[in-house]
Order: sequence, then structure tokens, then C-alpha cells
Amino acid sequence: MDYRLRRISDKYISAGELPVDVDLVVTIDRIVTGDVTGEGGKITTTGLLYFKGWAKAMVLNSGNGKTIRKLYGKDDDAWLGKAVSLYRSTTKVGGDPDVPCIRVRPAVPKSGRADPQPNEDAAKYVMEVGTELEAATSLEQLEAIALAHRERVAALPKALADTVKRVKAAMVKALTPAGAA
Repeated sequence: MDYRLRRISDKYISAGELPVDVDLVVTIDRIVTGDVTGEGGKITTTGLLYFKGWAKAMVLNSGNGKTIRKLYGKDDDAWLGKAVSLYRSTTKVGGDPDVPCIRVRPAVPKSGRADPQPNEDAAKYVMEVGTELEAATSLEQLEAIALAHRERVAALPKALADTVKRVKAAMVKALTPAGAA
């Protein structure tokens, strides 16, 4: 796993916890102000967004704050109960142009509201399968994992199923000895 995707803190949602290439629709539950410790121990007071069904907060950076303001207005009390789509992206930090981050999609989700539990369950499931695939050490283990999850993967939205397939294909490639067909 890319070290930059690892959690900095168990208090906050990290980019590595979001599915790849899939929007995660969530409902804003509450907004609080809190102190966040960044690189070098620098403490910054910032907004923290909590979503229905999630224990951890998302640190509200200025870009995501502007996006939500464009969607729902300047009064953050009006954001409560509103749906937003989160997705994994990258940003430039220091000299590194590809630091993983969380972005808010600049459009109201099609339904206008979220049903977070199915999306949250699907995202957790994809992460669990990814963890199993990363732990596999043989093609036999990969095949067993794929077989065990076949029915559930078929029932996932196409984008989530494609993510699982890409992870599996990458693992098969990584575990196939050079020159083997």
C-alpha cells in the first residue's frame, strides 16, 4: 500500500479508506471545530465534518469547504442532512505532486440525499476484499478469495466490482512468475 494512504490518525477519515474510482455518497450529520495536528506537530483549528453512520470525522479543508458552500450555501447549519459525494484524488503538498486526498464532488448527488449505509457497507467490503487480496501469497489463494466473494461482487455496483477486478488482476500479475504463461 502507498504509505501516503495510511491513516495519520484514527480520528479522521483518510483517502485510503475510500474506494478507488467510486464516489461515496454520505449525509452530513454535524460540523464542529477542532484542533488538528499536522506535519511537524503544527496545530491548526479547522472544521470537522461528521457523516451519518461514520464514527470518524473528515477534516474540512478550504477546497472542500468552498465546494460545499457552492452546493448548499454559506450557512453551514444548512448543510446538516445534506448529501455530498466523496472521492479519492491527489493534491500537491510541498514537492510531492501526488499526495492522496479526499475531495467533495462539485455536484449534488442525483438523489439529492444519501442512503449512507449501503454505500458505506460496499466501501468497507471493497476495502476488506482488497486487504485479503493484498495478503494473498499464491495464485491458489487469489482464486479462493475470488470464488468466496463471487456472488457478493456480482451484486455490487459495476464500479465497485471493477475495482475488485482491477485489484485481483494486479495481484495475479504481481504473483505470476516472470516468463510464466
